[in-house]
Amino acid sequence: MSTNSPRAQTPSYVISILALCSGTFAFLCLVVLIFANVFLNSKAVLVHRAASLQAMKRYGDAEPLLVAAVKQSPRDAEVANNLAWTYYLDGKYSEGEPHALHSVTLARRYYNLDTLAHIELGLKHYDAAVRDFKAALTLQPNNTYSLDGLGQAYEGRGQPDKALAEYRKAMQNGPGVEGTRERMTSVERRLKLH
Repeated sequence: MSTNSPRAQTPSYVISILALCSGTFAFLCLVVLIFANVFLNSKAVLVHRAASLQAMKRYGDAEPLLVAAVKQSPRDAEVANNLAWTYYLDGKYSEGEPHALHSVTLARRYYNLDTLAHIELGLKHYDAAVRDFKAALTLQPNNTYSLDGLGQAYEGRGQPDKALAEYRKAMQNGPGVEGTRERMTSVERRLKLH
């Protein structure tokens, strides 16, 4: 061995310490990666990432994240409701219905009932939608989304006068939801023609 070699000048105990440190460093890196993976796949992170995708109207990308969150926390009504609402926004009413029913079973809150009623509206189950919108409104009176949805359910049942009354209530609480004013104007025109 050449005397010019750096290794020849490094004492063997230093080489041992460096080897031990690199093994410890590798172990610490592995532990950090495991914890990072667990954190990145935690329910809270999955739900937050899904909400970001929903805001960008990327419902199809949000759905698998929420499915994973539901699997992690099957008794969490809010996560089940978020998944149901995402399916609703994506027009997948029949896929969202069991999750909406499950969220209502876990927690009978106005927003869980509202989600279920909107899904029933999408499925054209108007009687069920009327029932659940009314139940949501008993828990959160004057909720604009529920009032607008109830109006749509009444329209679906062929009750334009009741629909108009609900649309007007929704508009009294503020600007309404997207399309409320248009639906109200359309019903007013149809009622004037008769």
